[in-house]
Amino acid sequence: MYTKGAPDFLLEKCTYCIGMDGTIKNIDATTYVPMQLLREGEQDGVTDTYKGLYERTIKKFANQAYRTILVAYNDMSKREFDHIKAQNNNFAKEDDRVVLEQNLTAVGIFGLQDPLRDTVYDSI
Repeated sequence: MYTKGAPDFLLEKCTYCIGMDGTIKNIDATTYVPMQLLREGEQDGVTDTYKGLYERTIKKFANQAYRTILVAYNDMSKREFDHIKAQNNNFAKEDDRVVLEQNLTAVGIFGLQDPLRDTVYDSI
């Protein structure tokens, strides 16, 4: 199950993320901060959590007036999905589907610029 939305909402529901090497990482694990996300006064070799990297990216994009969208997923079998659906009113209402957005794996964050300005697209 894939989902997308405002990072302020979805990031708190993420337990894991996809690391730069393509493997699944705990979002609270520590890693090195890439050069493009270093803050003023920080030098190469600084560490932060993966969640911290997402927060740094959000701030970087916000400083460039980008709107941000986080993409995440929850890997489950059809059987698990059907069981959750049956336990939650067959997802008749939007509020019934919120249960799916737990223990998500963050895929990436995208920064989108206002379409009335120059077209810019960036992602991390």
